[in-house]
Amino acid sequence: MSYIGENLLKGEVVTYRAGLHWLRFFRPEAFFTLFLAPFIAGKTPLLKVTNQCR
Repeated sequence: MSYIGENLLKGEVVTYRAGLHWLRFFRPEAFFTLFLAPFIAGKTPLLKVTNQCR
């Protein structure tokens, strides 16, 4: 049981429990490292979609 649940007064009930969204933990440095840095360095593969079949 959580801290709040253990410290309720007699007759009190928890009606809603919220959680933090995963985006709250995503740091700007991680975004830069994972998405922007490869584009800046030119290390990303070039992909193309055509109607040609091999």
